[in-house]
This record gives sequence, C-alpha cells and structure tokens, in this order.
Amino acid sequence: MIAVTATHAARSFAVILDAVEHGETVVITRDGLPVGRLVPERRTSADRLKAALRDSPADAGFADDLERIHDELRSTFSDSAAANSRVLITTDASAGFDLLAGVNAEVVRPS
Repeated sequence: MIAVTATHAARSFAVILDAVEHGETVVITRDGLPVGRLVPERRTSADRLKAALRDSPADAGFADDLERIHDELRSTFSDSAAANSRVLITTDASAGFDLLAGVNAEVVRPS
C-alpha cells in the first residue's frame, strides 16, 4: 500500500494509476488524514475466460472434433447400456424412476 498526498496525486496521477494497474493500493491523504483510496479493479475468472477465448480462437476443425467425439461416446455408452442394464430395487415407493434412462426399477416392501 502506498500513501500519497492529494497534491502529489494530482501531479503524478499517471504514475499512481500505473501502480494501481499493477496491483498496488494507493491511499490519498490531505493534512495527513486518509481521504480516498485507489484500488485495482478485480477481474473475475469469467472475464479472464472471455479474454482467453477472444484472444485465442479455436481452430477450424474444433467443432468437427467435438461432434466426432460426442458420436463415439454416444454409441459406446448406448451399446454398453443395453448389454449391462441394471435393476434398481428400493423400498421407497415415491421415488421417480421414470427419469432414469436404462434402469429398470422395482419397488419392494420389506418383509
């Protein structure tokens, strides 16, 4: 943290702004008392991600690669799901099993 007088801040604003831009906090004083504070702007991870995507666009075949991988995964797991179907047994009659694709559910009462 840097403390500067208001007069010095007025005369050296560009230098002080450079310090803030590089992560320094600057307290501005008048008659020895703090009257203001300049702090670095916080950038979120979303801001950094947007900048990275803007500065480094994906190559032309990226979308094709994603589509190919998606198709491979879909076919691999749909084949194995049919061969390895699971049966779920529970005592909870209120469970919503209709949302579980590929799972045969059966509710049993404890004896």
